[in-house]
Amino acid sequence: MSALAVSLDLPAGSFEIVSRQGSPDQSGHVLLAGAEIAVTVKIGVLHEGREVSYRSVAEGPEAPKRYAPISELLKPDRFAARLRRELQMATRPVTRDASALIAA
Repeated sequence: MSALAVSLDLPAGSFEIVSRQGSPDQSGHVLLAGAEIAVTVKIGVLHEGREVSYRSVAEGPEAPKRYAPISELLKPDRFAARLRRELQMATRPVTRDASALIAA
């Protein structure tokens, strides 16, 4: 999730990554929450092939969720481009410095 935040060029302090432990009957999740986007990862049989859900925060809580397999997170730059395209997020110029890459 940190690599995805870097690929989305989210400024430090503008997003939060939260992990919630599940229970025996329900999967936990990891959430990347920012001003424009929410990305959640849930693992388990119920989520197979749709482990990653994402939506535009700007559209409000009724915004439709979209889904992707967990393998999409293995290529964060490519997945970030998909998120920008599908959610019509503003494209920012790439201005990563070495410290941003090290922090990821």
